[in-house]
Amino acid sequence: MSLSYADSFYQLSGRVVYVVEDVHWADLKKMDRAYGSLYRRHRESEIWNDFLRLARWVLWDLTDTPLPTDHPRLGLAKAGEELQQLSETLKHQVDPEDYALAWQVAIAFQRLAVESLDLLGERCRDLLGEADIQRCRLVVRRPRYREDIAKRFREEGCPVQVIVEHQVRTLDIMERLVMTGPVKLYGQYVFNAPRAEKMHAVRYEWLSTRDVSINDAARLFPPLEAGATRRSRVAQPRAGEYLTPTIDWQGIRRQAEDRAGIEKERTGGDLEVDARLHLLGGGYGVYLNDERTVFTLNSDDKDRIDQVRVRNIGIGSAIVLRREGGGKDFIADVADALMGEIAVELRAAQKRWKTVLRETVRELGGVPKVEDTLRKRGIRAKNVRYWMSPENLRTQSRDDFRILMNLIGIEEPDILWQQMGRIASAHRKAGARIRDMLLEEVRNADLSTLEGDGFMDFQLPTEGAGTLTAFRVEGKAPDKERVSARLLRDPLPVGRDMWLS
Repeated sequence: MSLSYADSFYQLSGRVVYVVEDVHWADLKKMDRAYGSLYRRHRESEIWNDFLRLARWVLWDLTDTPLPTDHPRLGLAKAGEELQQLSETLKHQVDPEDYALAWQVAIAFQRLAVESLDLLGERCRDLLGEADIQRCRLVVRRPRYREDIAKRFREEGCPVQVIVEHQVRTLDIMERLVMTGPVKLYGQYVFNAPRAEKMHAVRYEWLSTRDVSINDAARLFPPLEAGATRRSRVAQPRAGEYLTPTIDWQGIRRQAEDRAGIEKERTGGDLEVDARLHLLGGGYGVYLNDERTVFTLNSDDKDRIDQVRVRNIGIGSAIVLRREGGGKDFIADVADALMGEIAVELRAAQKRWKTVLRETVRELGGVPKVEDTLRKRGIRAKNVRYWMSPENLRTQSRDDFRILMNLIGIEEPDILWQQMGRIASAHRKAGARIRDMLLEEVRNADLSTLEGDGFMDFQLPTEGAGTLTAFRVEGKAPDKERVSARLLRDPLPVGRDMWLS
C-alpha cells in the first residue's frame, strides 16, 4: 500500500458517516420469538434437535439475505414442508402447546414462500438509488447467494456490484457502502478502515438490542445521522433472541469424528494431539496444530506467499491445504518424492521411534510422568505429546534427542538423528519448491473466486502435491482440544446448520 493510498483512507475516516437503517417485519419477528421460545426450553433435547437446527439456518438466511422470500435459492417452501414433517414426529412426544408452536413456525415458512417479500432488498435499493451506482457496493454475508442477489438487483433496475466482506479491503474510496444484516457479523476493519463516505448497515429492528460488534459499538458508530439508531453501549442478548449466528463447535467435532470413523468411547488405540478447530470458507472445517506451519497467500499482493505458524493465523487469512489429503501434509509427500527410494527406509525409522515412544508413555503411566522423568535426566525441552505426533521429526536439541532415545531404549541415537535430519532437509526443499510453484500459479490466477466463495483450487505440476486449495479462515475455536491425529490438516465439509455463512 502506497503512502498516498493509505493517506486517502486516513482522510476519509474523518468525514465518513455511519447510518443504521432499521427495517420492520412483524411476521419474521414473531417467528423469531416462537423459535426462541422453543429453543430456550428444548435446546438440550435430542428429539427437538433436527427441528431447531433447520429452523435456525432458515432464520439466519432471512436475517441478512436481500432476496424475495419466494426465491428458489432460499428454499423456504421445502424447509417449511420438512419442518411440518418434523413437527408431526413430535406430536405425541411433546407438550401440546409446544407442538402447536412448532406447527405454526412450519406453516409460517410455507406462507412466506409464496408472498415474495423482500424488505431488506427494497431498503437497500432505495439507498443505492440515491447515489452514483458505479461508486457504490452492496456487501452481503453469504457468498452462496451473491450471484442471485446481483441478478435480482439488476432486474429491479439497480445494477450494483455485490461483494462479500473480505472484498471490502480491496476497494478504492466509494461514495456509498450498504451492508445487510447485524453489524456484529462484520469484521473490525470494515469500520476502522472505512472504504466509503457513507456506510449503511441495513438490519431488522428487533435485532438492535444485540446487534453489537465484538468491538466497542460506540467507537464503531461515532457520527450517526439524526434519526438513526445510536449504538452507545454493548447490550446483552435477551432471552428468546437467537437469530445472531453462533458456532456449534461440538457439533462440528462430532461430524469430524464420524467422518474419520472414530468411536465416541475412546479405546486408547488412537494417538491424540492438541489441536484447534478452524472454520474455512466454502463450508469446511479443519483441525490444525498451533505449533506447525502452513502456507498463506495474500490476495492483495500476488507476490506474497508465506509459511507461518498456525497460531499466527488470523480471521480472513488464506491458508493452503490439500482438500483430499486424508490428513497427510502435502509437503511430506513432495519430500518423499525428492528423497526417492531412501524415503521408505527413513520413514520407517521415523515411525519406529514414534511407536516406541508411545509404548513407553503407556508403560510409564502417561505424558506428565514421562516429562517428569526426562526433566530429572536433564532434558531442556519437554513436549512429549508433540514428539509423539507423526508431524514431528526430532527434538530441536541433539542432546535432548539422546536423552529421549536413551529413555525409550533406542540404540545409536546419533544415526537416527542424522536420518531425521535428512527428512527435515527434504521437507525444507519441498517447501521451497511448493512455494515457488504456488507463487507462479497465484500470479496467473483470478483470485476473485477465493474472495467470493472462500476457497480456490490450485493444481501444482509436481509429484506428490497434486491439487491444493486456498481457504479463507472464517473462525477459530476459542480453545484447543485433544483430538485424534487422524483429524489433523484434513478439511471436512460442515453442515450449513452449524456454519457462519
